Amino acid sequence: MKISLLDELIAFVREEYGLGTLPVNESSRIEEDLGIAGDEHWELIRKYAQLFNVDVSKFPYQEYVSSEPGLFTPQTPTKPITIGNLKRGIEIGKLDNEVLAMT
Repeated sequence: MKISLLDELIAFVREEYGLGTLPVNESSRIEEDLGIAGDEHWELIRKYAQLFNVDVSKFPYQEYVSSEPGLFTPQTPTKPITIGNLKRGIEIGKLDNEVLAMT
């Protein structure tokens, strides 16, 4: 039985970040729902791009990936990105503002 693209993506995220039984679906937000933020979120995008052959050269990291909080700097708020956004990026072969704006 062939695994769906969505299931393959969810399995990758679940395994890479030890999400256990946390519910993960197409509408799950990477930072807000799954708790993958800052450096881990950057790394997720990098590994995702490599594994699924997605061009992220124009991915607006500063808009979608929060910075690591420091002693005097709070974590920066960002726009949400979902598992569904990542799936669409795989289907199109790139992840950038154009792809992220699609509904």
